[in-house]
Amino acid sequence: MSGARELGDRSGSGMNVPLVSNGEGAHADQEDASWPENSAGGGAALETTAGIWSRITFGWLSPLIAEGYRRELRRASPSEPLLGGDELPAALTEGDLCELRRDDLPQVLSATASRAWAEEVALPGQERSLRRALRKSFGGPFFAAAGFKFCYDTLQMVGPYILKEVLGYLGRCEEQQTSMVDKGDCNLGEGLFYVSLMSASALVQTALLHQYFQLCFRSGIRANAAAISLIYRKALRTSGPGKRSEGNGSSPASPANSPPASQHRSTGEIVNLMAVDSQRLQDTMTYLHTLWSGPYQIIITLIFLHYVVGWATAAGVVVMLLQIPFVTFVARRIKLAQRALMGIKDERIKLTHEVFGSIRLLKMYGWEDSFEKRLDDIRERELTQLRKYQILNIVSGAVWATAPIITGLATFAVYSALYGRLSPATAFTALSLLNVLRFPLTMFPNMVSSASEAQVALQRIQQFLEGPEVAGRLPPPGESGDSSLTTGPPRAKAVVLDQVQLEWPNGTPLLASTSFSVPAPLPGQKRAHLTVVMGTVGAGKSGLLQALIGDVSPVRGILSTSGRIAYSSQVAWTRNATVRDNIIFNSPFNEERYAEVLSACQLLPDLEAFPNGEFTEIGEKGVTLSGGQKQRVSLARAVYAGADLLLLDDPLSAVDAEVAKKLLKMLRSKLVCGSSIVLCTHHQGAVKHADQVILLQKPVVAEEGANGTVTQMAFCGPADEFVRRFPHLSAPDAGVGLTRQPSTDEVAPEASPKSAAEKGRLVQNEEEFVGSVTGDVYMAYVRAAGGPGLAVAVILGVFLAQALQTGADAWISVWSDHSKPDTDKLYVSSSEGLIVYTCLSFFAFAGVFCTSGLFRISALKAARSFQRMLLQHMLRLPMSFYDTTPLGRVLNRFSKDIYTIDEQLQSSLYSYLQVVIRVFATIIVIAVATPWFLAVIVPLLFVYKQTQSYYIPSSRQLKRIESNLRSPVFSHFSETLDGVSLIRAFGQQPQFLAESTDRVRRNMRAYYLNVSSNRWLAIRLETIGTLIVASAGTLAVLGRSTLSAGTAGLSISYALSVTQALNWVVRMAADRENNIVSVERVREYLRLPLEPPHRLPATDPPVASWPLEGRVELQEVQLRYRPELPLVLTGLSLTIEPREKLGICGRTGAGKSSVLNVLLRMVEPEAGRVLIDGVDIATLGLHCLRRSITIIPQDPVLFSGTLKFNLDPLAECADGDLWQALRRSHLAAHVATLAGSAPDGPASEAACLVAVVEEHGKNFSLGQRQQMCLARALLRSNRILLLDEATSAVDMQTDSLIQGTIRKEFSEHTVLCIAHRISTIMESDRVCVLEGGKLAEIGSPQELMRQEGSRFKTLAMLDASS
Repeated sequence: MSGARELGDRSGSGMNVPLVSNGEGAHADQEDASWPENSAGGGAALETTAGIWSRITFGWLSPLIAEGYRRELRRASPSEPLLGGDELPAALTEGDLCELRRDDLPQVLSATASRAWAEEVALPGQERSLRRALRKSFGGPFFAAAGFKFCYDTLQMVGPYILKEVLGYLGRCEEQQTSMVDKGDCNLGEGLFYVSLMSASALVQTALLHQYFQLCFRSGIRANAAAISLIYRKALRTSGPGKRSEGNGSSPASPANSPPASQHRSTGEIVNLMAVDSQRLQDTMTYLHTLWSGPYQIIITLIFLHYVVGWATAAGVVVMLLQIPFVTFVARRIKLAQRALMGIKDERIKLTHEVFGSIRLLKMYGWEDSFEKRLDDIRERELTQLRKYQILNIVSGAVWATAPIITGLATFAVYSALYGRLSPATAFTALSLLNVLRFPLTMFPNMVSSASEAQVALQRIQQFLEGPEVAGRLPPPGESGDSSLTTGPPRAKAVVLDQVQLEWPNGTPLLASTSFSVPAPLPGQKRAHLTVVMGTVGAGKSGLLQALIGDVSPVRGILSTSGRIAYSSQVAWTRNATVRDNIIFNSPFNEERYAEVLSACQLLPDLEAFPNGEFTEIGEKGVTLSGGQKQRVSLARAVYAGADLLLLDDPLSAVDAEVAKKLLKMLRSKLVCGSSIVLCTHHQGAVKHADQVILLQKPVVAEEGANGTVTQMAFCGPADEFVRRFPHLSAPDAGVGLTRQPSTDEVAPEASPKSAAEKGRLVQNEEEFVGSVTGDVYMAYVRAAGGPGLAVAVILGVFLAQALQTGADAWISVWSDHSKPDTDKLYVSSSEGLIVYTCLSFFAFAGVFCTSGLFRISALKAARSFQRMLLQHMLRLPMSFYDTTPLGRVLNRFSKDIYTIDEQLQSSLYSYLQVVIRVFATIIVIAVATPWFLAVIVPLLFVYKQTQSYYIPSSRQLKRIESNLRSPVFSHFSETLDGVSLIRAFGQQPQFLAESTDRVRRNMRAYYLNVSSNRWLAIRLETIGTLIVASAGTLAVLGRSTLSAGTAGLSISYALSVTQALNWVVRMAADRENNIVSVERVREYLRLPLEPPHRLPATDPPVASWPLEGRVELQEVQLRYRPELPLVLTGLSLTIEPREKLGICGRTGAGKSSVLNVLLRMVEPEAGRVLIDGVDIATLGLHCLRRSITIIPQDPVLFSGTLKFNLDPLAECADGDLWQALRRSHLAAHVATLAGSAPDGPASEAACLVAVVEEHGKNFSLGQRQQMCLARALLRSNRILLLDEATSAVDMQTDSLIQGTIRKEFSEHTVLCIAHRISTIMESDRVCVLEGGKLAEIGSPQELMRQEGSRFKTLAMLDASS
């Protein structure tokens, strides 16, 4: 009677819960850093308060199931009036879920797991074990489940035993009827007693089994939540994904200098640990007891089988023993295959994260095809490995699936040889026992495989947890914390470096022996002490600040800091939250100080332009802000914190001259008078404001430079002395400041509101589907798998296999009824019976094996198709989609949804198909044996159908809610990894951990309700299904005078399985719909409108010959970023002549960056035309246009891989050309250090070009990344060059070199440059000033400077005065 029903829920991916309405869900991103137990809406955990009967029957879930069904009825019949007149959603929402039990809350689980892992780390002389830590933390419920499982397994023997007694009873009745002599052995009461025992045993087994499952699911959910928490905690203590030498150009890629593997993990790999590996732990916990339960079931079944068939059992045991070595070998291969599969999956997710995190740059360069091919290559390797993995699983499953068949054949053969006649009681009791064997023999190898997968997952997570961590810094006085520093600083010093030598984590030198100090702020001081750190690109300024925040440890000397730190990084980090939330950053809100900070950081004009002011939502990675706005928000965050030590990394590089001047004055104002400030900058105007100046320099080396040289502190002292010694670094010529012109990238502001409450909200809630999954979703999957013809072939194959299996079982009935040679009936000898049974069983198995293989191959084809279509479509979506969609949502499609389509969906679909056909076969068999059974099964099938309709709406919607609530977990985790250094510097780890835990909690609630609802369903279906067993048994007893024992045995044995089969029809229907939701979610993105075609062969001119001149005309161009937003270009007309150098300037919001967006068609204009060499660019394919224009963007992006791939992803250039581009962009010396050249000579060009570039270019400083973009431009050498703040992050000397290169190399090119430094504008042929999206004035710089009232003159005067 067991078998199938012991397979709980194979779907899912999230975590824990109970029910009832609350008000959560409307504001997903506004959770507090800490929250009470019932913050979800005040509802208590109903499971905790439920009575014993409610817990046994899962009655505490009934209100939720009923509510889901009621809303489904309302959705189907919207004209029906609502009860009470309340407006309700069309389906269940997150607001209908209540809080978790307290011991299931993620923050409780997180604390417990962290303590257990800390104890493991502290164990002396003992190997650490994450498995042991999890066992200590959550072993109680898991081991309690073992008691329920033991009782259930033991009671499984009751069914076959009673079946033997029933068939013996019916056999006696048959003999009495044949002999016409009443021996008193056919009493009706005895038969009904056996039937009652059989039914009672089934009810008890049902209650035991589902309590066992509930405890196992709870244990798995806890393990998942704990693993996610441990990974997140560890991520907060590491140096960041792939981060070994950020901000510095000296990170050799040679193996000798490589850090430990765990330190190389990328964002994608770390996210994969959380998304896939932790999920495998949860999935495995559900069935882990099978590792002991399976052997126990096998042993007790064989013992009872011996009781039934005697020593014939030995033949079956020998068969199973012979299979063990082969299965063990296959299990080992499965483990290795799974490990390799996970490695390839890591690689794919890592590159996917990079591609869609940098999608704007890919579109600007027209590189989508190159990266698509790279991802396709990885995907093909993944599918090849997945095919190997699945073949091994098919082989393993086939071996164990044949075990009961071969065991039965051997047993029956030996029994016939030893004992002769095979009676119905013996035959069907043995068959029943062999069916009991089928589950452990099938599940045990699967569990061995799953346990191997879980072990691999544990090892991967543990390897990450044991990886190196940042050293940290001395905590503020009075607080405890992690510190590896030698001593605390004197109270009078905020920073002390005493003979400190710094190296990057991989051993690359960063800073030679250095000593300096920064005074601590004194009570009552009027202004802050300002230390300005200057130096060339790659000199290690950012590295010095990383050492001060504790991310880089000194290898010698004493480095210490005191007080609270606030940090503004060079690449401004913003959260996907409102402007106010980004600035407050979990600090207490002080309205007066907040207003002062907004004013001092020059953010008030920007807020006035935003749709909802300070409550406007900033998109992911600050996509709605310009570079200057992001820098000022980051600076405002640091200033608002009111910390003792302000560490500012180049906050002036992306702001205009006037703003830079005001920001420097702010640093000397009373707003920051309670702080000491360390400012790293290239802005020479900062020197005159400084109390102390530090100059970092590398010794001069030849351009073909040998190995990297160690940065030294060339000067440390007062500002006036610095001015005397280095006048060229402190007194720029008038009008040639190191600041940019007033500029803002008009990346579209936030989406306009659909209601006043949503004004300024950029990222909308993820769409939730309601109702059943439509038929076209299934047809889409069938078409992707090979078409309707293949689907029909699979269905017919399953039908044929089931028919053969049913025939084999029916043959046992015939054989046992006709095994007496001394009767009038047809005689079937033992040899004839065995031969027929063997043939039918063999062909049934062959049918299942071939059909399963065909289905899995087809499913892999569908998996390949959906991933490829998704990738192709996503790479062709317009930028407006990515501006309003968090990266986590995109990654969720490519990770969890693709994983479900790859591995889970095929299993649920095939299981559903098998079980439906099994139900039909079962009903036919019982109906043929006992026709009166139809009177019972027809109403019972009606009840089952109603139960399915009642249950599935809630289950389906809970799965959708859980899928949508998984995306915020991904998004927050990815966001944290990007800003981990800043989070640590502010000491915000507890707040971010709390937010992550809360997002996990919300995801857990939906998942736990979903799996608990399956228990609710199973209890009811199996209870009702027991009526089938009772009915079949009762009808057999009542028909004892006309029914043969063999026929009755077939009927009752099938009745014992029909309960589970019908149960599984409903459960697999729910499982199928839960998993097909992933196809639905993928197709949701496949229906999004695409950007214009990449290629138009009919109109695209040859890229090599167009444009020839570089003439650009904008004719009355009007542009808005989305339909609901105002125009940013309001009829702009402008003509740029061939080879002209045009500077573009204007104040914030004037439309400067919009000109570049129009030229590249990043946004399509609403009206007007743009002509290049007389060709309307709207008639061209996007790749033809974008590959014909070169841009050097403000935010430089590098990808993990080789230097050669980063320079030339399309593989169009020779190695010599690449090397020349590096020389001309002044990067050759640095690249030589990446290749690990010897000190006495340069590295070979080939070695340099294959040097490793880390994720996001972390082994290049920001300025060096901008130089890489210049090298790309030199390689493309298109007739038109666009410069967008291209040198904002380099020092003046490097800027002069780059500008000289641009003037020389692009002298015959048309150049459009958004103003960044006044020297660039002053040397342009013409300068245009934009205002309000229109051309305000245009002319040569000299001409405009002579005009009175010239807008350009005003901007130039502001720059000169700074």
